[in-house]
Amino acid sequence: MGSCQNNEDDPLLELYCIVENLDGAIVSANTANYADHKLKSLGFSKGLNLGLPTKDTPYNTRLSWQPILKYESNINGGNPQRDLVVGNYVFRGDETRVRQSGLLAGIGINYIGSYFYGPGRYINLKLKKEYKHNFQHQLSMDNYALSACSMNNVYNWWSLDFCFDENKNKKKFATNSSKNLSMSGSKIVTLPNSSHVKFGAGIERYVDPNIRQNRIFVEFNAILPEESFAALKVTTGRSVPTKLSLAHEFAISFSHALHGKPLMLRLSQAKYEGGKFFGLDWAETSNNISVEYPLTPTLVATLGFHKKTSSIAYFEEEAPIFGLYYKTFSF
Repeated sequence: MGSCQNNEDDPLLELYCIVENLDGAIVSANTANYADHKLKSLGFSKGLNLGLPTKDTPYNTRLSWQPILKYESNINGGNPQRDLVVGNYVFRGDETRVRQSGLLAGIGINYIGSYFYGPGRYINLKLKKEYKHNFQHQLSMDNYALSACSMNNVYNWWSLDFCFDENKNKKKFATNSSKNLSMSGSKIVTLPNSSHVKFGAGIERYVDPNIRQNRIFVEFNAILPEESFAALKVTTGRSVPTKLSLAHEFAISFSHALHGKPLMLRLSQAKYEGGKFFGLDWAETSNNISVEYPLTPTLVATLGFHKKTSSIAYFEEEAPIFGLYYKTFSF
């Protein structure tokens, strides 16, 4: 059943894949036991009706930690090391607030809790706290993320989901925070090529200290043949007068087994429009590309590149993406 594991953390799609692959198949006792466990762990209390014993309860919780080593292009939330030119005016920045870059080492603490109240219906809570430090510049970063979702398999693999997300990133000179409330509907189907695909669409309300914006999105997440996986999400935002806000964004990921391990490619582009800066029109485009590959069973390497273009040259940036991420270890 390993080929059913998807890289976008969608347990319902994985379960659908398992059920479809079992239909009419002759499987081992271990495979049947695994499928029975998966069904019961997502609220399908009878499993495969095999009468197998289970320790599953409506509650699932996991507390874990992971070491972190990554490159950061702006550790302190500082300013670019160049002059800000606006028309005929030139502004020189404070030399003590210039951005610093370098490697960060730290630790992440993760909590995942789920409560299942029906077949494919559950509340999912995720908490993540990271602390990272750069020893060269003696600078630190704090990251916090919360996700709370009500996932509801309504009928015949149709789902209606509600989610709340909150993120906070604290640096020496800047603190960024955002909240997002979303509602989405989805349907899981099998395509003629035996791909298992989840199609979805929804609306969301995005809030940060500078803007409040309504957005709509469409997405799909697919488990493909030959141990491949793909995902796409396209988001469009309603313009916010005089505020730099999301116009549209797309994010693509694709994974394929290489030497028995998943090689993941990620591409994304986000365009922001509508801003005003000292009376000038302000628009930006952010592009990211990265590749992820497990070096060992417990260590994943990420390598990529980030580029932001702006109608105001002062805000443009280019930076490598690099990180070593250990798999989580349970307490």
